[in-house]
Amino acid sequence: MDKFGSGGWIVVGIALIVLGWLLKSNLLEAVLDIVGVIIMIGGVIAIILGGFSLISGKKGRSGGF
Repeated sequence: MDKFGSGGWIVVGIALIVLGWLLKSNLLEAVLDIVGVIIMIGGVIAIILGGFSLISGKKGRSGGF
């Protein structure tokens, strides 16, 4: 623990305060909501692309086998 010194403990304290504030605020919840929507949009796009390739009859190939 002596590696930190006085300045290191101040930085750790500030980081803990900021982390606690983020956890208490609604900001973290909003970011998680946005990430969830982006993941769902990606899933819809994957389903559409899979359905399109299924209908068009293209088969996935892995090279020259």
